[in-house]
Amino acid sequence: MYKHQTIILTTPFNYCQDLQDSLSFQTEHVESRESFGCNTLESKLATFVCRVKTVPREHRVLLAIIEISELHLAQDLNKQSNDSLRRRKENQDAFCVCDVLAGDADATLLSVFDGHGPQGAFVSHFVREQYHQAVAKTYAALVSPSCWRADGHDRHDAMRDIERKGESIECDIITEVFRQASQIVTEILNASEIDISVSGTTAVSILVRKTDLFIANIGDSRAVVAKFSDEQQCYRLHCETKDHKPDVPEECTRIKMHNGRVFDWGSCRVWLQDVDMPGLAMSRSFGDSVAKTVGVIAEPDVFIVETVEFGSTDRDQEEQRPLAFAVLASDGIWEFMTTEECIHFLGECIINTGMSPQDACTALIEEACKRWDSEEDVIDDITAVVVYF
Repeated sequence: MYKHQTIILTTPFNYCQDLQDSLSFQTEHVESRESFGCNTLESKLATFVCRVKTVPREHRVLLAIIEISELHLAQDLNKQSNDSLRRRKENQDAFCVCDVLAGDADATLLSVFDGHGPQGAFVSHFVREQYHQAVAKTYAALVSPSCWRADGHDRHDAMRDIERKGESIECDIITEVFRQASQIVTEILNASEIDISVSGTTAVSILVRKTDLFIANIGDSRAVVAKFSDEQQCYRLHCETKDHKPDVPEECTRIKMHNGRVFDWGSCRVWLQDVDMPGLAMSRSFGDSVAKTVGVIAEPDVFIVETVEFGSTDRDQEEQRPLAFAVLASDGIWEFMTTEECIHFLGECIINTGMSPQDACTALIEEACKRWDSEEDVIDDITAVVVYF
C-alpha cells in the first residue's frame, strides 16, 4: 500500500473533533495536534497530520496522481467571522473530503458548504454529513452498474476493464449523480428537526476521477480551476462556477415566475411578493423553505473539466510547479477578491516562493482577512480548499 499525507489546518480547538468527523477517507492514525500563533489571524491553529491509505499499484491512474503529481491537497477552515464589535461568531462553514468515493479508488470528492441564517451552522454541518453519503450512493448506483460484467467480475475488475478500453464517464451521468444526491439531501433535511425556514447552506464540489474534474455548484460558493501557461509563464483561468445570484437573468426569471420579487437591499435579494422576507442573497441553496416557495431551488449546475494534466512543470528543478490547481471557497474569499486576483495571488505563491498547498491556502485566507479588515468592520466566515495537480 502506498501513502500520502494530507495537512488540515483549523481553528478553534473545539472544532477539532468536528474536523476529524468531516474526513471520510480511511485514516491510519493522527500523528499530532499542535498549536502555534498567527499574528494575522489572531488565533491558534490546530494541525492534523493524517496518513492516508491509498490503493495497490494496479490502480495505475490514481497512483499516477499520487506518484507524479501527489494530488497536493490543503484544506483550511481557519477563520471565524466576527461582528462589528469584533466578537467571535459561530462559524457556519463546513467542508468534506472523501478520498475513495463509493469504492472507486479513482474518485475523490471535495466539498465546501457555507451556511446562513439563524440555524446556518446546523444546516451546513447536517448537509455536509448527508451530502457525501448521498453522492456516494448515487455514484454507486449510476456509475458502477455500467461497469459491471455478467461474468462475475467485481467492481474493481470492471473499473480496470474500462481503464484498458480508454473509456470515461459521461458528464450527463455525473450530472444525474449530483442531481439525485441533492434531491436526497433535500428530502432528509426537510424531514429533520432543524428550522430551515430562513436558514440554509451553499454547496460546491469537485469530483476528481482519472484526469477529469466534475464540478457541481449550488449557491454562491465558488470553484476555480487554473492551468499554467507555458507561453505566458503564469497561471490562467481555465474555468469557474457561476454564482447563483438573484440578479442573474435566468435565476431572476424563475423567481418571478414563482411569484417572488428581486430587489436590492445592500445586494440583490429574494423576497416574497407581499412581505419583505426572507431577503435571501442567493437564488439556489439547501434549506430556506420560505424562499423555496418563490423559486429558490437546490438543483446543482454541473460541468466537466476534461483532461486535466497531472504532474509538475520544470522537472529538472528542485521545486516543481503544479501544472494546474483548483480552489473551492466560500464567499468569504470572493467578497473582496476576484477570481483573477485569487489565481494571480496563488500563482505568485507557487511560482515565486514554491509554497506547498497548505502554505498557499493559509496565505490566501490571510490575504482575504486583510481585505475584509480594510473594507468592513466585520469579517465573514472563510473556508478554502486548494488542490495542486
